[in-house]
This record gives sequence, C-alpha cells and structure tokens, in this order.
Amino acid sequence: APKETEQTVFQDTAPEGQQCYVYARRHGGAPPLCRLEMKFPKQKEVFYLRQMLLHFPKRSFSECYRHNNRKHRSIEEAMLATGCLARSDEAYAVLDELIALRYTAAQMRFAFLVLLEQEADPQSLFHKYSTHLMKDFLDKGFTVANARKELLRLLRATWLQ
Repeated sequence: APKETEQTVFQDTAPEGQQCYVYARRHGGAPPLCRLEMKFPKQKEVFYLRQMLLHFPKRSFSECYRHNNRKHRSIEEAMLATGCLARSDEAYAVLDELIALRYTAAQMRFAFLVLLEQEADPQSLFHKYSTHLMKDFLDKGFTVANARKELLRLLRATWLQ
C-alpha cells in the first residue's frame, strides 16, 4: 500500500496485490474533492460504475453491485435498478454532462457520433443538441442555416471515414 500521508477514503476489494487505494486531499477544512474521468455508454460497466459513484457514494467496489440492500449481477443492473438512468436516457445524460462541463462544440460532435451507435432515436438526439453541436460555427458568424449545413457535412464526413 502507498504511504498513508492523507486520509484513506477507499480501498477496493480486489485480490491482495491488486488493490487500489484512493486518498482524499483536504484544503483548508473543505471536504475532499475528486474528478471522475468521463466515460461513455459504449464503455458499458465502467460507464455505469461512474454513474453509480456520481449518484450514490460507495465505500467499496463490491458495494457498487448493491442497491436497496439487493445484490445485482452487474453494476449496470444495479444502476438501472436505481431508476436514475433508463437505457434510452444514456446518450442524453452524457451530452447534458458535457454541456455542464463546458465541452467545446468539436468535443460534443465527437461524443455525439460515439453515442449514435446506441441511440434508438438519433433525430431527437440531434434536434435537442444541434445548437451545442454547431456553436463554434455560430460563433464564427455563420447563419443558423449555414451552420447546420456545415455541421451535417462534418458529421457525415467523420461518420464515413
């Protein structure tokens, strides 16, 4: 185990020698803060693990398989049991989070293309987020119609690569 210079907040339940330790850093008495790297629904269990940790603090990795005192076969199953995510809401959850984190239009377009693979209604997804997807074009002075044409051209070219 790493030297304990700060408060240990998490030690996973992996086999001996493969355990992970996370330490919290406190600044001026403020609660510990950490950033969980963005994960996309395509990454399955890792995406659901991130969502579980964002919505329901856990003390161990094995606790992530539980919700309402019921053990589930996977973290995905446990997260879906919480009711926070329905399978059809995953793409929307990711894009809403990217907007909240102030991702650029180019980053949003990349995520949008990744998410299209699993979206049942891509037109609704496009309609809801098109302004964010073409924001850089609008900022450059494009009209909405021309920004939309450029967005569609870029998405098509990227998709067909």
